[in-house]
Amino acid sequence: TIAMLSFVGAGCTSGTVTKNMNQAATPSPSVNSMAITDENSMNQNGDGNSMMSPSVVQLAGNRISLDNATLLKPGTVTLSFVLYGRGGNELSASDLKTEQTKKIHLLLVRDDMTGYQHIHPEYIGKKWTVTTTVPNAGQYQLYFGIEPVKEKSVILRLPVTIGGATQNKNFPVPNSTASATSGGYVAALQNASSLVSKKRTKLVFNLTKNGQAVTSIQPYLGELGHLIIINHNDPDVLYHAHPITSKLSFGEVTFEGMFALSGRYTLYAQFDVAGTVYTFPITVDVQ
Repeated sequence: TIAMLSFVGAGCTSGTVTKNMNQAATPSPSVNSMAITDENSMNQNGDGNSMMSPSVVQLAGNRISLDNATLLKPGTVTLSFVLYGRGGNELSASDLKTEQTKKIHLLLVRDDMTGYQHIHPEYIGKKWTVTTTVPNAGQYQLYFGIEPVKEKSVILRLPVTIGGATQNKNFPVPNSTASATSGGYVAALQNASSLVSKKRTKLVFNLTKNGQAVTSIQPYLGELGHLIIINHNDPDVLYHAHPITSKLSFGEVTFEGMFALSGRYTLYAQFDVAGTVYTFPITVDVQ
């Protein structure tokens, strides 16, 4: 499990982001670094929590063959695909390790940082398949997080268009409370105003409902929460973390990380409260 976000590697060393913070990201043709983790490189820190080194995010290229990729429409969307290894071999369920109870973690987000989903394809009839609801048309990034048995873990990024280009882009912006609401629950990032690049920091989330601390958070995919962080200007700058919190205290869940780049990010925090998973997108600026 992930106890620390590692934000280092090739392509993520600059201290500034020069693009407009609210410009749509242009998919990069090159391979950059990101920090979803690799269980093979896990080591233990002094308090018993796990720390892992970064893997990479890559354009999928010929590693994913997505059925009807040019015909996808908003509404009920079925994503059915063949997954290939680096050598061109097809990857079935037995060729992938299980990470956080799943073989594939698939993230979907529109190019204006909206419509985020975290879903899990299953291997059916020699293809990986998942059905979900995508209410709005637009250009999306699909991130396939996998750890092949015979290869290093990797995130394969596949840009797709669902029903046409994004209209009326509505990039999220930071709010004064660094919080988001879902299902009547409020998640607030306690130290949003002090985030700086190249400095390890704790990311502390407080969950409340009607002003009261939420104490009914339970494991989701084996953890007390999940956190995906995506840079607004570069779709390859994406980080994935799990809590360093092992026991829930007063509705507080803590992650730890270090931002290699300054700029604007949206943090997609997910928590299971009383059996229902809620997603809290919180946008921050990192100085």
